[in-house]
Amino acid sequence: MKKTVVLVLCCLLSFVLNSQEEVTTKLKITKSTVFKDKIKVGGIKLIHTTSNGKTGIIRFGRKNILLDVFNNDLDKEYTQLIEKEHRERYKGHLNFGNKIYLFTTFSPELRKRELYCHVINLENKTNTKSTLFNIDIKNAAGIYSNKYKAAASFAVSENQKYITVADFYTQEGNNSYVVHVFEAETLNLVYKTVYDAGDNNKHFFVNDILVTCLLYTSPS
Repeated sequence: MKKTVVLVLCCLLSFVLNSQEEVTTKLKITKSTVFKDKIKVGGIKLIHTTSNGKTGIIRFGRKNILLDVFNNDLDKEYTQLIEKEHRERYKGHLNFGNKIYLFTTFSPELRKRELYCHVINLENKTNTKSTLFNIDIKNAAGIYSNKYKAAASFAVSENQKYITVADFYTQEGNNSYVVHVFEAETLNLVYKTVYDAGDNNKHFFVNDILVTCLLYTSPS
């Protein structure tokens, strides 16, 4: 199937005149040339444009994750097929600098859920995949399944050195909120805490997470 990509850049300029606020909106629209996908994929999951003008687009196929990278004029520079598990699903992402942090989940067994992080560098054309953690869950409920309104929230610290994952899970009647903090560069776990949500709290709604400061001392 042939595709085109349209990138819309919005610039909002506001000023106050005669005690009334007026807003002027300017749009710059850039359209790529027509290109054809090598595999069958779904809709766009995320778009990230770096400070150098490279734009990465992520879509999911049955067996692969498709990455297309375009230059500042939206000419396609390269395409990568990133292998994934058959039941590996998109759950969220973080974009900063030249990198895309793509989070997915996989169910190796009925009660098992694993959270993966694909780190995709748009400048040097590399990608890595790491397992952040796994959970044994009750009644085969999805780790972030809409059925139980469970969800995950992802955030990056202001200095872009740490990423945080907050999620909700239930096990043996105990509903809990779990927060993991990882080093952004290595994805090493540096902090984890669990909050008891109580028996009456059966849902976790995604909230914004702000990581302002992290003080961590390695064991001597």
